[in-house]
Parts: sequence; structure tokens; C-alpha cells
Amino acid sequence: MRQGLLDQFPADAPLTVLATGTDFYQRASERRPGLTLLPLASGALDPIGGNVIVDGLDRVADPAAALRELRRASTAARVFALVSNAAYSVTLLNFLAGDPFALEHPLVAAEIDELFAESGWSVMARSELINRSIAHGPLPYAVSNRGVSVTVSTPEIAERLSTAGFVVIADPK
Repeated sequence: MRQGLLDQFPADAPLTVLATGTDFYQRASERRPGLTLLPLASGALDPIGGNVIVDGLDRVADPAAALRELRRASTAARVFALVSNAAYSVTLLNFLAGDPFALEHPLVAAEIDELFAESGWSVMARSELINRSIAHGPLPYAVSNRGVSVTVSTPEIAERLSTAGFVVIADPK
């Protein structure tokens, strides 16, 4: 998912990445001279322009504040955000089996557009990242993990549970 997004930009193009919870971009910056890596939610940002990848909004306590700070620091940046789906079947089944949510601020599709809008961004596109390896069959069917089972009874529920995350493209308002 991260590599696929990064591959959309030429290796020598200027690109700012605001991320938390992964060392992927640190390794990528060694091969991409135009990549500037900054921690997400690190407080005040210096001015940012061009393209910005945001990865980890769901790992910070206040994703709206992080987006507002990015908006303040950027007058013409286009944001490409990777956001995990809290309604993803793997996440939900682990939670129902007793694990805590691994994310600081879990997000679902219905919250994303509003989060960006209230933070000064216009969502240009939001695409689902579907995990096609989630077992599908004729409806209804069950998805199970660690003794917990969820019955999938509609195509809408099947899509929601198999969506691992989203790519959000946003411009400043």
C-alpha cells in the first residue's frame, strides 16, 4: 500500500512525508533524494508546498489538529493520506476477541470527509483499499478469527469489512 502510493511520484520529485508508526519512509528516503520525512503531529511545521503524503492520522490523538497544522503550513500542497479503516474485519475481530484497538484514533469511512473538511481541506477523492484475500462466498457467509465470528449478509457489509483502508486526496480550501 505504501510502496504503491510512493511509486506514483517520480523518484527525484520533491515530496514531503508526514508519518508516524512506520519506518518504511525512512528506508525509502535513502533511495529518493527529493523525499523529506517529518514526524506527524510534531507541533508547528515549517512551510510546505507541493505533494505531501500523510500516513498515520489514525495513530495520533487528534488527527484534526494534525491536519489543521498541515493546512496552516501549506498554501498549495496536495495531500495524499493513507488512513486505516477501523471497520476492517481483521481489526474488528481482533477487538471482539479481546485485543485493544491498535490505533490511537480509529476512523471509519463516514468520518474521513468530515475530518478533512473541518480541518481546512477539500477532499478531491477517497478510494477504498480492498483486501481481496478476505474470504468471500455466496451471501450470507461468516468471517471468523480466534473464535469470534461475524455474519456478512449484504454486499455493502462485505465491502466495508474487506476495506483495509483508504487513500484520500485533498487540496487546501
